Amino acid sequence: MKRPTKIIRRTIVALAAVSTLAAIPAGVSRAAEYSLKDFVILVDDQLIMKGIANIECCQGAAVSARGDIGSRNSIRLGGVGRTEVPDGAPVLQDVAVIAPNVTLNSFAAVSEVIYDNATGSYTVKGSGIVQPLAGNIHTDLGNNYLNDTGSKNLPDFPSFPSLIAGTDDIVVPSKGNVPIIPGTYRDLIIGSNATVNLSCGTYNFRRIIANTASRYQIVFEDCGTQINVKEFVRFAHYGSFNPTAKHDVTLYVGGYDGPYSGANKNKNGVARTIGTFPAAFEYDGAGEFHATLVYVKNGTINIGGPASTAFSTHWFGDSFQEVTGQAITLRHPGEICDCFSTATPCGCIESFSLNKTTGILKVCGRNLNRKTVGCLAAFSPTQACSIGGAICLDRYVFDLTFDEDGSCLTAYPDFAILASGIYYLGIVAPIAPDTENTPHVCVYTNYPLIIP
Repeated sequence: MKRPTKIIRRTIVALAAVSTLAAIPAGVSRAAEYSLKDFVILVDDQLIMKGIANIECCQGAAVSARGDIGSRNSIRLGGVGRTEVPDGAPVLQDVAVIAPNVTLNSFAAVSEVIYDNATGSYTVKGSGIVQPLAGNIHTDLGNNYLNDTGSKNLPDFPSFPSLIAGTDDIVVPSKGNVPIIPGTYRDLIIGSNATVNLSCGTYNFRRIIANTASRYQIVFEDCGTQINVKEFVRFAHYGSFNPTAKHDVTLYVGGYDGPYSGANKNKNGVARTIGTFPAAFEYDGAGEFHATLVYVKNGTINIGGPASTAFSTHWFGDSFQEVTGQAITLRHPGEICDCFSTATPCGCIESFSLNKTTGILKVCGRNLNRKTVGCLAAFSPTQACSIGGAICLDRYVFDLTFDEDGSCLTAYPDFAILASGIYYLGIVAPIAPDTENTPHVCVYTNYPLIIP
C-alpha cells in the first residue's frame, strides 16, 4: 500500500474502553508479556486476512496500547492482496502477529512474528512477502492451549454476559427513525436506510438483522451501551454502527456458526472439521463501524469491505476472517489516546494541514480543549518517550489557540527552531492537578507532518 506524503491524514477515532479492559494494567506487550488491550484481534481458533487489509494502531513507546493480532491456534495473512500488520510494516515496528502457527502468503507484510516452534510452525509461501526485520521473529510463544512449555500467556477474554431473549420483535421500517429503550426483545430487524437510536443501558436480543444493503445507521449516546445477542448478527453493506463514535459501546454475540433454519444470510464462517456454516457475525463494510469491543464467543467474525473509514474496535471471539477481498482497514480503538485508565475524554486528532504561505498549522479533531490538550507538539522520527511520556526528546511545542466548539485548534510553529524535515504530531495531555504526575503523550506516527 503506497503511503501518502501530503500533509493530510485519514479520519481517526479514539474510543474509551469498558471496565473489563480498564482494569488491565498499562504496559508494553512484548514477547514476554501480553495484555488484552493491546490486541486489535484476538481469537481462539482461526484468524484469516487475505488482503487487501491493514492494521492501523499505536506505535512505539510514546503510548501504552499497541495493535497486535493474535490467535491461540493459527493466523494466515495475505494471498489475495497487500496485507500489512501494521500499516507500513516492517518499517513501523512493535506490533506483533502472535499465534502457535503463523503463515505468510503472497503480499503479506509484517513487523514482528511470535510463534511456537515446539508444537506450531512459521511458514512463508508465495511472492511479494515482506518479513520482519532481523531480530523480530520469535520462536517461543509460551504457555497456550497447544503448548505448556513456557510462561507467556495469551490473555484471557473479558467475562461474557448471560444471554436471554424476549418474545417481541422490533421492526424498524425503511427510512424509519426509531428510538429503542433498554430492555429484552426478540429480534431487531432493520429496514433499508433506517435509523435505530439506542440509549444508555443494556439491550438483549435473539438476533440483529439488517439484510438490505443501504445507508442504515445504529446510533448511540455517549454514556455506555451494552448489546447482548443470543444467536447471530447480520449487517449488510453500506450501513454504519456507531457512526458518531460514542464511547463504551460493546457488542456480545453468543451463537455458533449456522443457518438457523435459513434465517442467517451471512457468508460462511471459517472451515471446521464439522463443516462450514453461515457466520455468527458479519459486517459487510462500506460504512462506519466503531465500538469498544465486539466479542463473538462461539462463532466466526466475518468482515467485508471496502472500508470507507477504518473500522475501530477490539475484535474478540472464536475466529475472524476477511470475506470480500476488498480493502479494509482495522484500527485499534485507542489509537490516538490511551483512554483505558481514565474516564476523562481524550483529545483526538482527525486531520491537520500546514499553510505554507502563512506558516499556520490547522489541527482538527474531537474534544480539543484545555482540559484534554496541554500542548500540541511535533516529534522528530528519532524521538524517544518513556511509557507515559516521562521523558521526551526532540519535542517542539507550539503556541496555539482553541476553537470554541472544540473541533479545531490553530498552532504557530517556530520555524527558527523547527527545521525542514519530517515530524510526527502529538497531543500532550495536561498535568493532572491532583497528582501533578507527568502527563501521557500520544504521538500519531502513521502519517508525517512535512515541514518544507
